[in-house]
Amino acid sequence: MIHANRRAKPRAAGRTPDSTRSFGPGGAELAHALVDGWEAAAVVHLREAPPAGAAGVDRVHAWAERRRATISSNRFDRIVGHLDLLVLPA
Repeated sequence: MIHANRRAKPRAAGRTPDSTRSFGPGGAELAHALVDGWEAAAVVHLREAPPAGAAGVDRVHAWAERRRATISSNRFDRIVGHLDLLVLPA
């Protein structure tokens, strides 16, 4: 059994360098792939969380279609990044 002490101070923490990337119309193929992936992940998550999830699926599909239309119009700039964070218990 693992016991997590939420009051414990971390003994070590680390961060990775900034990984932010920016791309505009020249990155349309990558932008479409990102939207497709985000849409698929959100739909899976929402379908596992009924009953509220059903309404959310339609909203996710609508959001993805708006993003695809923006990408196809070549009027976009996308900034994508992440931050890796490691915190160990004390």
